[in-house]
Amino acid sequence: VTEEKGTRDRLETKLEQEELLLKELHHRVHNDLQVLSSHLNLRKQRVDGRAQAVLDDVQLQIRAIALVHETLERTGHASHVDLADYIDQLMTALAQAFGVRDRGIRFDVQVVPAVVRFDRALLVSRIMHEAVVNSIKHAFGDGPGGDIVVRLIRHEPDDLELRIADTGRGMPAAPAGETDGLDLMRHLAAQLGGTLDILSGPGTTVVVRLKMSD
Repeated sequence: VTEEKGTRDRLETKLEQEELLLKELHHRVHNDLQVLSSHLNLRKQRVDGRAQAVLDDVQLQIRAIALVHETLERTGHASHVDLADYIDQLMTALAQAFGVRDRGIRFDVQVVPAVVRFDRALLVSRIMHEAVVNSIKHAFGDGPGGDIVVRLIRHEPDDLELRIADTGRGMPAAPAGETDGLDLMRHLAAQLGGTLDILSGPGTTVVVRLKMSD
């Protein structure tokens, strides 16, 4: 019994040390991403037009990734993220970045609690960013705006479905060279062991099916 207790104590101590290291890692990565974002701000002052738009997009992608590490810091968890919490934070950040209220765009977000490992949350964050930003930029044109609907649904204990839909004009045929965003989302979904489908008309819907665990 004494030997088993000693082994258990050593394992608990080792686990605590590893959690502290992970928390420190998330803190450092978060800070490094903030420094990188600030550097891009300086770069944007020296360029214009298309180059500035590209830097804006990169900066938003960095923000989406940084939010995962920020969520881990804020909640005190070293290795897992509640996607519901993260999605709320991301939608708030994108609403501020694009001034969606002034453009008549409304967010409708309903998500179930779903705790996943942080590396899987990073992949989901990139899919979310790509899909929502595409809708903000392209779905409504110069019209009066519309709705972007986000749903996170649990079908089975380990099966999730993420839907990002808009009430815009639907997805037009993409010119050659402009399917990179779709290819990226499908590649990220595959890394999650899931699938991604695009449904068009009316509006555009991105459907991602994934497992909570590996």
